[in-house]
Amino acid sequence: WLRWITFSDPERVKPFAELGVVFMLFMIGLEFSLDRLWSMRRYVFGVGSIQVVASALAIMAGNVALDVEPPLALIIGLALALSSTAIVTQVLLDVRRFARPVGQVCIGVLLFQDLMVVPIVIIVEMLGGGEVAPTGAVLEAIAIAAAAIAGILLVGRYLTRPLLRIAARTGNRDLVIAIALFLAIGTAMLTAGAGLSPALGAFLAGLLLGESEYRHQLEVDVEPFKGLLLGLFFMAVGMSIDVIALLSQPLAYLAAVTALVAVKAVAVFVAARVMRIDAPVSIETALLLAGAGEFAFVVFAIASQSGLLDPAEA
Repeated sequence: WLRWITFSDPERVKPFAELGVVFMLFMIGLEFSLDRLWSMRRYVFGVGSIQVVASALAIMAGNVALDVEPPLALIIGLALALSSTAIVTQVLLDVRRFARPVGQVCIGVLLFQDLMVVPIVIIVEMLGGGEVAPTGAVLEAIAIAAAAIAGILLVGRYLTRPLLRIAARTGNRDLVIAIALFLAIGTAMLTAGAGLSPALGAFLAGLLLGESEYRHQLEVDVEPFKGLLLGLFFMAVGMSIDVIALLSQPLAYLAAVTALVAVKAVAVFVAARVMRIDAPVSIETALLLAGAGEFAFVVFAIASQSGLLDPAEA
């Protein structure tokens, strides 16, 4: 009888789990402003770009040294170069370091990683022999993504605040919450449709609402949704672990994970120091971003469908 009230398949709980990440990035966006985000451009485009390129190349080189074919090694490098937005931001919030310099650097790098989703997917499809024209597809994807972001920022800036004021004048607090939830999920779906990360869209929605006078009310009202759904996200991660596979070759998996964490930590540290970030902050950022992210599952699924990766390797 338990099958009627439980999720036995991780895939069935993923849609609900992803909403937790969406609401968490929405809450983070509420803490920011457009001016503050612009002031972080050194972290987003400086540290972020160096980290992604250095991590991908280092992981690729390690796989080539282990006799992995270069195209497959590149896919593995790109997939594992990105970190988990949900895990890193939750850790920062739990230890109350989100507002510290390390939090700003981490969020900047994570935002750049979200922007890299489209190029990585296009590269994987090209390597898989998909019907993707290299130059045209990349330019089209970038144009669509840029249009989606510009549309969200432009329309949201001039419509969000008047809409919330109209809702507030009705005296119905639930209406204000409903509009905020609609904006968070709607922008997440819009950026997902443009090929970007849904989390990026939710962050932009929070960024726009964070400039309104209703920011603190929304933080209080949306927090329960975020906590519940984010809990589902971490449960989904736990449900996806194949314990039998881990026990079959424990030393090999341990060595692979240790090598990945070490390589990415060094790459993040070097990227931060190149952009003249203090050594203590660089070290802490490196440790936080050293793990891989859930986007790797998406990349490996595409590679498997294209025949680049067999199920056992995936």
